Amino acid sequence: MNVERFSLPEAISTLRAWFDASERIWVSVHESPDGDSIGSALALASVLSRRGKKVAAIRQPPFPAAYERLPFAAGMVDVSELGSLFVPDLIVAVDVGSFARVGPVQDSIRPETRVVNIDHHAGNVGPDRPCILLNLVDASVASTTMLTYLLLRDIYPGCIGPQEATCLYLGLITDTGCFRHSNTDARALRVAAELAELGADAGTLPEDFMFRRRPQALRLLGEVLSSIEFHGDGAFATMILTQDMLRRTGARPDETEGFVNYASSLEGVQAAALLRELEPGRTRLSLRSSGHLDVACLAREWDGGGHRNAAGATLAADVSTARRTLTAAALRHLEATRVAGGS
Repeated sequence: MNVERFSLPEAISTLRAWFDASERIWVSVHESPDGDSIGSALALASVLSRRGKKVAAIRQPPFPAAYERLPFAAGMVDVSELGSLFVPDLIVAVDVGSFARVGPVQDSIRPETRVVNIDHHAGNVGPDRPCILLNLVDASVASTTMLTYLLLRDIYPGCIGPQEATCLYLGLITDTGCFRHSNTDARALRVAAELAELGADAGTLPEDFMFRRRPQALRLLGEVLSSIEFHGDGAFATMILTQDMLRRTGARPDETEGFVNYASSLEGVQAAALLRELEPGRTRLSLRSSGHLDVACLAREWDGGGHRNAAGATLAADVSTARRTLTAAALRHLEATRVAGGS
């Protein structure tokens, strides 16, 4: 079953058979994991462990410090320790977008290895090496945690307790921006309600994981906001974040999640980007769109990807050069969108 749109009942039947036939399972997040990837991995690993499976939830760097407080996070195994782990007969990747983002986990994939790819990024076709693949990619769901919940709910009825529900709900609010993004629909809200009924605290989770910040992070946000520039008569906005800003404010890189939304929420802005200096000559782009521009298409110019309204990529350039390169490409895409729309 290697298709992006699949029959959920068929997927449930096949995945249950794969889980039941497997004894040693790795569940991996992607590099620079977010709440959706982490929440999916922790909930899935917990359910499988309680089914008597030997399970390792694989952590990838840089792991956001805030998510250390999630249930089961303390038991994750760092990707640098794979050599001392058991050999898996099943590898599950959650929310990876591209399998290049699981790093050394790919080195353990053999032609006889069963691999389950659970994701909501369109175009994710699984590993670029031979394996026995079950590709469960559905770009119509709001988050990978939502898809994980729908699968687990019917594979093992009653398996999701308050702690698993907490992990899954966090991923849902991460990828919907607390139900503010365009991917919020009736299905996502129904899943949110079900997770709340199962024990997720819908009131405190957004506050604890998305809105509460350290003073250092707010000082960094102030510097990032002061760097904002507008392009194309205000249709495109960019902000920069340098290593020097991080040193000066004492903030951590994982505390920058959501910064780009300040630019994308401005009146008249159709798309926005945060350009973060990873190291000299290497810049990470976080792209957001509030209009018709497909930022995943824009990100693919630099082998990035994501969703229509949220995507990312990495440029081999300093932040100033990356800003000029990105702006030129974004304005070209915006013009193409305007012409296609006849406005």
